[in-house]
Amino acid sequence: MNRRLLLGCGSAVHDAVEEFLDRSGRLTIVTQHETVFESLNGAEIHHIRAAPDDSTVYPSAADMVLIAGDEAKQNAITAETARAEFPNTHITSHIPSAASDQTRQRINRVSNHVIDAQQALISRFTDILTHPGAGQLHQLFTTLRAIDDTLAIVMHDAPDPDAIASALALAELADKVGIDTDLCYYGSISHQENRALVNLLDIDLIEFETETDVETYGSIALVDHSRPGVNDELDPNTAVDIVVDHHPPRASVEASFVDLRRNVGATSTIFADYLRRINAAPTESVATALLFGIRTDTNDFAREVSTADFERLRGY
Repeated sequence: MNRRLLLGCGSAVHDAVEEFLDRSGRLTIVTQHETVFESLNGAEIHHIRAAPDDSTVYPSAADMVLIAGDEAKQNAITAETARAEFPNTHITSHIPSAASDQTRQRINRVSNHVIDAQQALISRFTDILTHPGAGQLHQLFTTLRAIDDTLAIVMHDAPDPDAIASALALAELADKVGIDTDLCYYGSISHQENRALVNLLDIDLIEFETETDVETYGSIALVDHSRPGVNDELDPNTAVDIVVDHHPPRASVEASFVDLRRNVGATSTIFADYLRRINAAPTESVATALLFGIRTDTNDFAREVSTADFERLRGY
């Protein structure tokens, strides 16, 4: 049994307890807050109302300790107490942004791992403001906000899991700015694995039968391919608003927004990156589809896989 001990339960952790719990093991929470936690996600939780540095109420053993109060000095005292009580246990400590250098050193000295709020915030802002992907994401949302009708998200013919997942993810991003979407394709979905994905996630797809079917839409996006008339049955002269793909094009690509990343193994990786950058937790269906899309397009991470593919998988 995995025995976890949470000492202090400040605002940084209070609302996230359900997120970091798994479905097995025992959790003991020591805090002076009045909140009494009930079982979450099937985990066994024992709540003790006491000071987090009161070692007399600690359980006899713990496999993992998390120090998560709001006060930096109190967290330092608690971490030192926990280390004395559990010399061989892995301790993770939260360092609030207002912590002094001396307090940070105290916490670091006795912790195996620290979650530094100030450094996390700096890193997050740096990532948002300076990473090349940040500019692309801004342009994508600018393009989406300029759309005033339903967006047709067109996958390549006989779409595979990567194309389906990418279309789902783009639809979710469009929904965040109030844009309606239809997920469209030409050709049949004949592969059993691909049909199973659509049925399992209950995905509503529209099958185009003629070249003119798309003319009812004023805005078009291409996912997992990049040119109309190539790997789809669109007129090659079709105006396209959005293109997101990981395959290298054989000719120039024209659209209001274009994101072509040859250094990733799946288009799903690009959309997982978008969702991460806006700190949006995808729906279960989108998360499942993205995971499946990355796995299948990289042949279970054996073909054209990149570091980015693995990094984007960490949250799924």
